[in-house]
Amino acid sequence: MQSGTDGEQPGMTPTVSEELLRLMVESFPCGLLMTDQQGTIEMVNAQTEQMFGYGRDELIGRPTEVLLPERYRRGHQVSRAGFLGAPVMRPMGAGRDLYGLHNDGREFPVEVSLSPVGTGQGIHVVCCMLDISARKRMEAQLFHVALRATNDAVWDCDMRTGTVKWHGNLQTLFGYAAEAVGSDRAWWADRVHPADHERVLSSIQVVMEGGGEFWGSEYRFRKADGSYAHVADQTYILRDEAGSPVRMTGSMCDVSELKQKDAALRESEARFHMLADTAPVLIWMAGADSRCVYFNKPWMDFTGRPIEQEVGDGWVDNVHPDDVSGCMETYRTVFQNRRPFTREYRLKRVDGDYRWMLETGVPRFSLDGAFAGYIGTCIDITERKLAEDSTRIALEQREALLKEIHHRVKNNLQIVSSLLNLQSNANRNKKVSHLLKECQLRVMSIGLLHETLYRSGNLSKVAMMEYIRALTDHLLRSYGVDSNTIAVTVDVDQIGLNIETALPCGLILDELLSNCLKHAFPEGRRGEIHVELRSNPDQTVTLCVKDNGVGIPDAVNLEEVRSLGLELVELFSDKLEGVPEFRRDNGTEFRLRFAELSYTERM
Repeated sequence: MQSGTDGEQPGMTPTVSEELLRLMVESFPCGLLMTDQQGTIEMVNAQTEQMFGYGRDELIGRPTEVLLPERYRRGHQVSRAGFLGAPVMRPMGAGRDLYGLHNDGREFPVEVSLSPVGTGQGIHVVCCMLDISARKRMEAQLFHVALRATNDAVWDCDMRTGTVKWHGNLQTLFGYAAEAVGSDRAWWADRVHPADHERVLSSIQVVMEGGGEFWGSEYRFRKADGSYAHVADQTYILRDEAGSPVRMTGSMCDVSELKQKDAALRESEARFHMLADTAPVLIWMAGADSRCVYFNKPWMDFTGRPIEQEVGDGWVDNVHPDDVSGCMETYRTVFQNRRPFTREYRLKRVDGDYRWMLETGVPRFSLDGAFAGYIGTCIDITERKLAEDSTRIALEQREALLKEIHHRVKNNLQIVSSLLNLQSNANRNKKVSHLLKECQLRVMSIGLLHETLYRSGNLSKVAMMEYIRALTDHLLRSYGVDSNTIAVTVDVDQIGLNIETALPCGLILDELLSNCLKHAFPEGRRGEIHVELRSNPDQTVTLCVKDNGVGIPDAVNLEEVRSLGLELVELFSDKLEGVPEFRRDNGTEFRLRFAELSYTERM
């Protein structure tokens, strides 16, 4: 310390100043010593004596190396020369474990800081030393706690001696008992798989010579049972002031299971690509952002474009302009709803021709349930679409033809009805005229059937409610019935019958209603007629015509009566494969249960 010209504090004698300095040095909580440029100890404090077990007189004048383990002494001389070449305050052996040597031969960990002091006799070095044994014990305890919490095998290698210390799960992972584990690098190197040996050791050498701090690699390591485990080895490299590696600390993790899963995943992906590329359909895949990330080989062959032009939204360039808007709207909707979808659109083939595609897409989800996008397939349905168009056109033409046929049949029947009406009016024989009139009514009932069919939207079925109402109204008008005298009610289910069934059913109804209107209510008698057509659970239909007129006398045997009307009823009932039932109770009731006849194809 300096002050004024004599280096003393003002008002302080040299004796007092030196005593204060001595007391300060002795009271330091760490060991202090000072050496000259040759490393000879010039001064120590009481903490240094206590730390190393030497008396002050035993240390003054001796080299610093007496306080170091033998293995560090030669290197220490080199380190001292390096420090004197650039004398600045700094910790000694940064990043390294330093050890002191006690007088009893015991080593203990220390932390050392160096400070240069310039005097008239040159540079001196002040060393501040701290025994960190307690800290190291605590760190060791924490280290072992951490080891128990990890599945790794941790190792520590002294690069100068080649000594390796293994910690943790070496036995658990690889089956080696503690006594079977070697303490040098050769023991580890001998267990690296021969096919990996040169690569691994060379990569370590490259990092060592290149000044790197970290080394990592995956390789196969032989277990105690002779089998090999895939391991991931991660290492941190400590270097001295000169940059030379002095220590490597690393951990080995058994990644065999991950390797197997990775191999299984790669195999699964390979199978997927093989199946996708040989499938007779176009396959695509999109991510959660709706952008396409994959197309299989058939897709690429179909469009003839490179994958770079297809990924993202590039594939839309090949969609027919008229289909783009609807196609993209469907795409946006399903990505919001995350539901399976099906759509049709046209996609341009490599030859420039647009082909109809049937696309089916399903959402993809990751193992944790997160939405991952869609995968979809496209099938060329152009031929089917053409066939459907041809069929549709043919059906439309057939529909038009059938309507024209029914229209012409109705008109022709109208002509026949008119001729019968003329003939009936011209004939002077009332009986013949009456028969001609009945024939006219039958022809008109058939004409009404064709008109009903012509007016409906379905030419394969006759709407029976509409037809029966029209037929009833026609007969009431034809016979000039006063609705105030005879009330007719129609109760018909919504039933559609093919013309093969509706025609005989209508003719039966024509005969029965005509008979009621002619005979059931003589001399202006009032009454009711009820017409029903009901569908039954067994797919059959029941026709019922009932009146409360005079009825059929009990003395009349219907089986012996041979009138044209009853014969027609029996004939058409047989046609419908039904058995007619007559009941004589407060009038007459007719019932017929039948099923719809099968349509017979005609050539």
